[in-house]
Amino acid sequence: HAFNPGHSSTPGVQISLSKFKQIDYDKKSKTVTVGTGLKWDDIYRALEPHGVNVVGGRVNGIGKPALAR
Repeated sequence: HAFNPGHSSTPGVQISLSKFKQIDYDKKSKTVTVGTGLKWDDIYRALEPHGVNVVGGRVNGIGKPALAR
């Protein structure tokens, strides 16, 4: 979550997944599938009308990890 240039946790290449922003909520099973390019803020906003929520980052602007389920 570092905002400072050069403070990444990896010295390698980073690939932006920012265009993978799908959010699919299944009302019957009460499950959600979310893209890896989303921020938690986007997910909370999309789920609010359904009266459901997920556990995730609470600081504004934090991205959802690729492996979160």
